[in-house]
Amino acid sequence: LNGEADLTKAKEDAVASINNLSGLTNEQKTKENQAVNGAQTRDQVANKLRDAEALDQSMQTLRDLVNNQNAIHSTSN
Repeated sequence: LNGEADLTKAKEDAVASINNLSGLTNEQKTKENQAVNGAQTRDQVANKLRDAEALDQSMQTLRDLVNNQNAIHSTSN
């Protein structure tokens, strides 16, 4: 019984963390939250959260590269 409560708490914490990731779109957050909520163990929840955090970093890197590219084009004109 305590394991179920621990799993529920882990899912709630992971969903809150995912919702605070600034690099993800709302659609990506929804998909990542669905993956977390489908997890059967706390380890799976942790893995899904790590996946979401990695995606967040990738999305942020992509945005930075696009912004830098736009800045280069603006200054070279």
